[in-house]
Amino acid sequence: MSLDKTLHTLAAALERTERFHRTLIWCVNLTVFLTSGIAAFLLRFDLGVPATEFSHLVWGLAVWLPVKSLVFRCLGLDRGWWRFVSVDDVLRIGFGNLAGSVVSFIAIRMLAPAGFPRSIYLLDLIICFLATAGARVAIRCWARAPRWLSSCDATRST
Repeated sequence: MSLDKTLHTLAAALERTERFHRTLIWCVNLTVFLTSGIAAFLLRFDLGVPATEFSHLVWGLAVWLPVKSLVFRCLGLDRGWWRFVSVDDVLRIGFGNLAGSVVSFIAIRMLAPAGFPRSIYLLDLIICFLATAGARVAIRCWARAPRWLSSCDATRST
């Protein structure tokens, strides 16, 4: 099967997911929030979270998942078609990540046990922004790929 046919097949599969669009977005966002929190701890502690910091990781995840989900919901970042993402959307995603991180910072400082590593807040913000924006941009690139390949084929044949 040619690359063009494969991409068209994948694009058709994307169209069939319209019924589950919102659920799919929530699942991707929750996965990103979870993964970015774990990655922040792994980066902070050189790819191995010490047993003494495990409770902080659990507290962070317990705060990040609901807080960031709520912030993304309030800012409307849990809907829309990612294949049409624009620079304005990426700026909104940046603001949403910043707002989610600030609210999470306040909640963690108030609720979590003392000693939560301060660098985790910034690492999580950066990783979460790159992942949430990157997922949307990757979907846009993937959705446009058949058109790019078609235009490349058209210019080659002339």
